[in-house]
Amino acid sequence: TNELEVFVSHFTAGGSPAFQVGGPGGLCLGGEERGCAKLYNNVAIGGQYSLLKNAGVELSGLLAADLRSLDPMHLAVDVGVGFKYAAAPVSVKATPQIGIGVTKRSEGNKEGIAVPVQIAFQAAPQIAVFLDSGIFGNLDKFGDSYIVPVGIGGNFLAMPGLDVGIEFMLPMIAAGMSSKPEAMDTRTLMLYAAWRNQ
Repeated sequence: TNELEVFVSHFTAGGSPAFQVGGPGGLCLGGEERGCAKLYNNVAIGGQYSLLKNAGVELSGLLAADLRSLDPMHLAVDVGVGFKYAAAPVSVKATPQIGIGVTKRSEGNKEGIAVPVQIAFQAAPQIAVFLDSGIFGNLDKFGDSYIVPVGIGGNFLAMPGLDVGIEFMLPMIAAGMSSKPEAMDTRTLMLYAAWRNQ
């Protein structure tokens, strides 16, 4: 509806699919030697409800059941708020949220924080460029576990309802002490398409 959005997701809610915080999401085809312990092992199902729309500002509430791992089952509940400000040609979007571990807490499935942020610029009626960033980490020893990604991309309205785009990201431009030394060497390039029912 105009107020309620429901979703099935494999990446940080409210963020770009290129974030992939916590490891690959959705189908992972690289095999164990490339970090894919299983072909498919995570999914989140939830909703975002618009609470306020006024003068270019939108606030919403977010709630999701997040299966961080299907086998073994690591279930978490994600709770957050969405904020969007649009004043053409610029928009700013942020979705701070906390994930609360429900099962297998002794195995490390505990509380985490995610604050994805996107700044977009409408360069032309069909073209937008954007910058993705934010901060993510476990609440326990946050100073050691946090990561800060930075990505830049472009979105093209190919036809009414169909967007295509590209994004280049450094997923760990800054990171806490517990991250691997080669974290700065990690790069992702994502091509995507998005269909909206008009």
